[in-house]
Amino acid sequence: MLRAVIFDFNGIIVDDEPIHFKLFQRVLGEEGIALTEQDYYARYLGFDDPRRVHGRVSRHSRPLSAEKLQELIERKADYYQEAIRNHVTVFPGVKNLVPIWPRCFLSRGLRRSAP
Repeated sequence: MLRAVIFDFNGIIVDDEPIHFKLFQRVLGEEGIALTEQDYYARYLGFDDPRRVHGRVSRHSRPLSAEKLQELIERKADYYQEAIRNHVTVFPGVKNLVPIWPRCFLSRGLRRSAP
C-alpha cells in the first residue's frame, strides 16, 4: 500500500542536476550536438526535458520531429535510471527528515513518470 509520495523538484532532496547535465550532454553528443556545462547552466537550467532537448537541437538548426524528440527524452530517461541506481547524492539532513530512507522510491526501483 502506497502511504506517501515525495516530490523532489531537483535540488531539494537529491543533488541530481549534475547527473541531468551529463546525460543531456551524452544524448545530444550521440546526435553530434555539443553541450558545455556553462551553456547548460546558463540556458537550460529549470527547463523540462522536452524544452531542453528541443532548445538545444533548435540552436543547431536541425529539424526535430515529435517522434525523434520522444526518442531522445526516453533515451535520457533510461540513462537516468541507470545512473541513479548506482549513485545519487542526498543532501545533508534528508535521511533524518525522511525516516523511511532507504525504503523509499530509489530502493524500490520505481520509475519517474514521463513528462
